[in-house]
Amino acid sequence: MKQTPFVAFPLAEQEALLAVLLQAGVATRGFCASRIEWPDAEEGTPGASFALVTAAGMCRSYPADAACGWIAELQRDLIPVSSPA
Repeated sequence: MKQTPFVAFPLAEQEALLAVLLQAGVATRGFCASRIEWPDAEEGTPGASFALVTAAGMCRSYPADAACGWIAELQRDLIPVSSPA
C-alpha cells in the first residue's frame, strides 16, 4: 500500500481541490487529503486507488483516477445543486 499526501499531489489536482473547498466554505487549514494506492498483482504497475478527504465533521473517500474525477464527486457532495422552485 502506498499513501500520497496532499502536498505530493500534482499541482493542478491541489489547485482544483482547494478551489472546491473554498467554494464550499470548508476551512483549508483543517482539512486533510491523501491518496491510497493498493499494489497491483504485477510488480511495478499501479493498482486501484482512492482519495481520502477529512475535515471538521466530515470524512469521505472516492475512487481516484488520473483525470481527477473524484474532485468533481467531492464537489457534488459539498455543494448540493439547487433544484428550481
